[in-house]
Amino acid sequence: MKYKSYFLLSMLCLVAGCNSSRSVLSIAPKGEFKPQSESELLAELNSQLPFAIPQEQFISKKKSGGLIGWAVVQNDREKDLAKAELDKSATLELLQVEALTDEFEAIMRQNKK
Repeated sequence: MKYKSYFLLSMLCLVAGCNSSRSVLSIAPKGEFKPQSESELLAELNSQLPFAIPQEQFISKKKSGGLIGWAVVQNDREKDLAKAELDKSATLELLQVEALTDEFEAIMRQNKK
């Protein structure tokens, strides 16, 4: 009975996506798209995804080439969907995908204060 419960719990997690880790997508504008604010960059990202990145899961920083943004996705499914959509994008470039670390999560919390 004990093993059966573990199996059912594992299957539930698999279906619900809780076995996947959160990731950080690093994005930059490309082409003619030149966002002037973090909210404009996030709005463009959300317009291209089949799910929404909440404001508290997104930060940006001004670099010499413009704004760079970092968005947290909740599981491997969202990560894969985002990668596929951004690969087709004329306005956003996916720079990097990394696992979300405790350190980066702390940076995000600090930037949202």
